[in-house]
Amino acid sequence: MRRMPIARINHELAPRLGVVIDDELALLDLELRSDQGVEALLSDRARAAASMIEAALHSGSRIPLEAAQLTAPVPRPQKIFAVGLNYKDHIAESGMAAPEVPNVFAKYVNTVCGPTDPIQRPRIF
Repeated sequence: MRRMPIARINHELAPRLGVVIDDELALLDLELRSDQGVEALLSDRARAAASMIEAALHSGSRIPLEAAQLTAPVPRPQKIFAVGLNYKDHIAESGMAAPEVPNVFAKYVNTVCGPTDPIQRPRIF
């Protein structure tokens, strides 16, 4: 099976989902509310979602990925759990020892942003 990431973008002032294919985004025929993301596709029955993705792959409705304004795939998740020091390169760059048990922590919903959005930091840092 070919790996096809799903991306959420702002397209013509409305959120849309698309399938990333090489350097293009094939738009899915799915209208989203501003607070919806990938979960709108995944909450549908798997067969309907697979059909929608298949239709997008064969349609001519594509935009260059570099022209897309990528946003958070799930804009308002219910919960965010993170795992610290969860891969060797991160452990090495931190200069810390590998944890014996996973370092699990929660994040707040308002910390979610798109992959190219600026990260907001409090002034105290």
